Amino acid sequence: MDKVIEEVERRIKRLEAEIEIAEEMLRRYEELGVRARPIKVRNYSNYYMTMFLGWLVIGIIALVYIQKKLPTRTGVSIKLYFLVLLLFAVPVIYQHFSKREESPPTEDYSERERMARIVLNSFYLPLKKALEENDVESIKNLASKLLEDPLLARSVEAIHEGNPKIMAYALLLYANYSPELEKEIKETIKRLHNKPLKLMLINLTRESVGGENSEV
Repeated sequence: MDKVIEEVERRIKRLEAEIEIAEEMLRRYEELGVRARPIKVRNYSNYYMTMFLGWLVIGIIALVYIQKKLPTRTGVSIKLYFLVLLLFAVPVIYQHFSKREESPPTEDYSERERMARIVLNSFYLPLKKALEENDVESIKNLASKLLEDPLLARSVEAIHEGNPKIMAYALLLYANYSPELEKEIKETIKRLHNKPLKLMLINLTRESVGGENSEV
């Protein structure tokens, strides 16, 4: 269990360092007295696509006009022309409406700092305390919080601490451990990317094997 607590403490220190870095960067931007924005590189691809689409429309209109002037109706169907036009129009329209202005660095650092603080205060610090006190109910409460608190779950994912649902399941397996759950625990270990929780489950399997060996 000492190794698990050490890994939790390592996570806590990493988050504290990340919060300090974000706060320092925000302080520097504030000292500069400017709202720093990322350098924008003008992208002309949308203009080129729009021009191409315009020429395509003119071309189709010309083809339809010429086709009507022909003595025989052997040309391509007008529906096919409009289908081609639609195929080219869809990506242009999508690109136009999906364009988003990049947020300034101050917003990025502020959001990162906020999420790191949420994960630190709402998950890792309570987890460390629960492990030190062997408080099973608190571990169950943490699992419920991961499932019920969308802000915590979103923050956990945003700073790459793992999948909140799998983490919650791991905590519940740990809190409700019994030998019948061995298979579920091993399967969860394979899917779990959060190192402290993975160590918690690995410890359960080791203790189980150690107990069986002592009985033998």
